[in-house]
Amino acid sequence: MIKLLSVIFSLTPLLAVGEDSYFFDYATKPRVAEKRIEGEVFRITMPIKKLAPPKASYIHAYHQGLGRGRAYQIQVDLAEQPAEDWFPLLKLGDEVIDQGISLTRTEGEAGTSFHVENDDADKIRRWTRLLGELLKVPDDQIEIDLTETGDKVDTSSKAAPPADQPKYWNGVAKWQLGQAGSLRLKMEGDSTVFLLNDEKEVFRLKYPEYVAEAILSDDGKSLALLVSSHQGGGGNRATLLRIRPVGEELQVDRLLDSHMKLFKGRRWWISNLGAMSNDGTRLLAMFGVEPPEGGRIPYNWYTVELASGKILGEGMSIENGKTSPDAGRESK
Repeated sequence: MIKLLSVIFSLTPLLAVGEDSYFFDYATKPRVAEKRIEGEVFRITMPIKKLAPPKASYIHAYHQGLGRGRAYQIQVDLAEQPAEDWFPLLKLGDEVIDQGISLTRTEGEAGTSFHVENDDADKIRRWTRLLGELLKVPDDQIEIDLTETGDKVDTSSKAAPPADQPKYWNGVAKWQLGQAGSLRLKMEGDSTVFLLNDEKEVFRLKYPEYVAEAILSDDGKSLALLVSSHQGGGGNRATLLRIRPVGEELQVDRLLDSHMKLFKGRRWWISNLGAMSNDGTRLLAMFGVEPPEGGRIPYNWYTVELASGKILGEGMSIENGKTSPDAGRESK
């Protein structure tokens, strides 16, 4: 007869049910695990150390729809820069959170924030409340909005989108682009229609693609739209649309498709847009890049040449196509 051994992974000190919430990290680096068999239980135990909670100014929980494990996000804006090696794990109520955590370090007014992602809306609500208590953030500085729709995009079309379609871009839906005039996004059934001066159709995105994020250059003449493809329950944020005025017309180019080998063949995706150069040739964006050895996914800011996909620098600065590769990065 074959006996089944239960395998139990635990962190010490033991995280008891009902114990207070706190930040923690592994007590030793590299991590050291103690393994032992107790009866028919195989235990793997790793020592931890509790960390003092950082000072936080604002907490926002929202729907982002980026695929499995990333449907919702809690963003915690920190009031001060944490230590360079600070990257916490979390014990919130009865739950240990060691996956889906990321940290964004930026300079200047934007500050630093950390994020927790999950697919369970009820968990996101509960974790947001517990984080607010742990970080002593006032209630009026905590926002929870997990709705998947926005009312800023024209949805006047009577044709209904597919039932499983993600909701549309809910940010600014109209831009003035030079002498060509205005560009507006309008929903028509399963399509996002791009209208020049509210009349002429210049481009159309059809389901499962939809606009996920937008960024306009400083001179107001180059617009970048991040396009997500909702397939298999996930979001592929790796396609970019660039829109620029050419005389009295608008030129739409599709760039940075996910098949391009930007990072030595490793799988990548765009997480956030940062800035577009005035000439529309270069983009600052936060990329997630699958590490060759596995483990936490690093999220870094890169400036990329849009036509070729060439990485021009790593950092947080772009001005008229010039880069400064000496700024912050994020790890996950």
